[in-house]
Amino acid sequence: MKDFIKQRLHEGLQQTISINSLPEDMQVLLFQFFEDNELELPEELPLITISTDLFKNIPFSTNDRGEEYANVMIGADLPPIIISKGTILDGRHRLYAAKKEGKRYLKAIDLTDFDIN
Repeated sequence: MKDFIKQRLHEGLQQTISINSLPEDMQVLLFQFFEDNELELPEELPLITISTDLFKNIPFSTNDRGEEYANVMIGADLPPIIISKGTILDGRHRLYAAKKEGKRYLKAIDLTDFDIN
């Protein structure tokens, strides 16, 4: 995923986001990601701006809420997606909604430096 790393935007101006500022379900998911990798969840995580063009196709699995659910998100104020090494770990519906709105950029919590897959 070297192309992904090269396409990170504003790397030098990287921000952070507090775990406590995220919805509870995202906090639980992040805790699980870190626990599964035997890591301690930090209080702050890297927040980057990425191009929505990095993700050409947004596959929904057959057991998720699908396109109808994603369409409801269009125009809503949504939390960042979660990525690692160029892979979306959480937020396919949010990315889909952003692309449908014509947004070119999106905030993402980037777990690449923690080596989480």
